[in-house]
Amino acid sequence: MGSGNVRPLGKSGLTFDHILSQLQGKLKKSRETGAELHNLTGVINDIHGTLSGLLVHHEYYLYYKFKLTFFSS
Repeated sequence: MGSGNVRPLGKSGLTFDHILSQLQGKLKKSRETGAELHNLTGVINDIHGTLSGLLVHHEYYLYYKFKLTFFSS
């Protein structure tokens, strides 16, 4: 009993060039994705640095304002 879906050995329709082309396309997309993620990481780090600086500045501002408002003679 034979199956209609079985192909003879070596007749899969895939060639080395086809497989290589597919792998090269996936590698290119992977590199592009990596570059985008790298850029995004830089942006997030910049935002973090900006917000951290603002928070530190804001905490000192509140501390000194509180100190001057409630403990001034």
